[in-house]
Amino acid sequence: MSFTAYDIHEWLDAADLPHRLLCSDGQVWTSEGRLAKRILTGATLDSRLVDEGKLFVAVQGKAHHGVDFLGRAFDHGAAAALVENRFSFVEGGDRPVFLVEDGRAALSALARGWLKKHRPTVIAITGSNGKTTTKDMALSALAEAFAAGANPGNLNSSYGLPLAVLGQDDEVEVLVLEMGASAPGEIASLCEITNPRMGCVTNVAPAHLEAFGTLENVLETKADLLRHLPKKGWAVLPADDEHFDRLRGACNAEKVVTFGRAEKADVQLQSCRQEIDGLYLSIDGVDARLPLFGEENGLNAAAACAIARTMEVSTTKSLAGIENAKFSPHRGRILTAAGRIILDDCYNANPVSMKAALQSLASIPAKGKKVAVLGSMAELGPSSTALHREVVEAVERLGIDRLIGVGRQMRYAVDSHPNEDEDLVALGRGLCDSTSAGDAVLFKGSRGEQLEIAVGAFLEELGSGGGEG
Repeated sequence: MSFTAYDIHEWLDAADLPHRLLCSDGQVWTSEGRLAKRILTGATLDSRLVDEGKLFVAVQGKAHHGVDFLGRAFDHGAAAALVENRFSFVEGGDRPVFLVEDGRAALSALARGWLKKHRPTVIAITGSNGKTTTKDMALSALAEAFAAGANPGNLNSSYGLPLAVLGQDDEVEVLVLEMGASAPGEIASLCEITNPRMGCVTNVAPAHLEAFGTLENVLETKADLLRHLPKKGWAVLPADDEHFDRLRGACNAEKVVTFGRAEKADVQLQSCRQEIDGLYLSIDGVDARLPLFGEENGLNAAAACAIARTMEVSTTKSLAGIENAKFSPHRGRILTAAGRIILDDCYNANPVSMKAALQSLASIPAKGKKVAVLGSMAELGPSSTALHREVVEAVERLGIDRLIGVGRQMRYAVDSHPNEDEDLVALGRGLCDSTSAGDAVLFKGSRGEQLEIAVGAFLEELGSGGGEG
């Protein structure tokens, strides 16, 4: 997990990106030898996350420019800084500052330089649903045979993905990178940075329609990953997806492995059963139990096994790793506390993933009532009202006992009242009194609704941090 300040200088030059090299006190930096000796151990945009040896990247944000926090970053141990278009001198500082015109382009150049220097096999994962969980599973499967790395959390954007690359161990052999997109062209840009050898598309569904406009544009953006693969690379595709033929046709890679429930799938999810203590599944005759809920996570596991198979890791070894995977928070967790079953999937939501979560809630063998706490789904554009009402109709059709809407759009779909100021802590605490042992409670909504606050308050009020099912 290291590179030098001189590497930064070389990588910016290689990308033909003009930059000035200053000391943090504003003096011109003159010693290339000192640059080579200055070791960096990763990069961050957030001065609060800086620790000893980090590169602090200061760019223009929505409210502030990162350079306003340059002094704080150096106080916390930053070894160097990359600053976009503006510079504030730091008294007494002698650390290198790379002043660039375009912070995003510069950060991308550093990631390209790091990957060229270390040459891991890059595996990219995209899709409308399940990217992060599939990434977590693929990382654990591949770690059975390789020194494997991945982007932490969901550092999957034009800023986040380069930061994730720069934070990897030098010894990494296989690097699994989740790629997110909220607008057309973003997947193609991430591929130009990382040059993946393998690409996996988990599925295609209506998400971020406010920016994409149509499902067709979503499909085309996901397919950009497949177009950027080398001919001798691999593509991993969902055999059950209605867009499979279009995805297959977009593949530049000659080798394709499929996953899904269909008999024609190369890696087949043969069974998937939800129980209170987790998800029981069988893939290619190998059984496993995952501490998760939702059939979609069975498909995510099949995708991860397909990825690992291309790297000659058996399904048996892959599932052994996946059973012990460290999953990103608030994605498909199944917990128990004071007799309640808590389904925590509140990190994000779109219409397809929302309906899948509701189906899981309906099918779980709980003895008591079933309660859905649903937050609004963001970035759905003109179809938002209709799509929220479809979710409410799914709740009614599945026979779920109680629905609580959070956020303006979901509340409107539930009871035709506009959003009021909502106290998520009070909501979580109130659920303690309005639920009983044996009840199952689902939390799901888009990131902006912050339903994890209600989850935390609910668990705290129940007197438990929540044990995995």
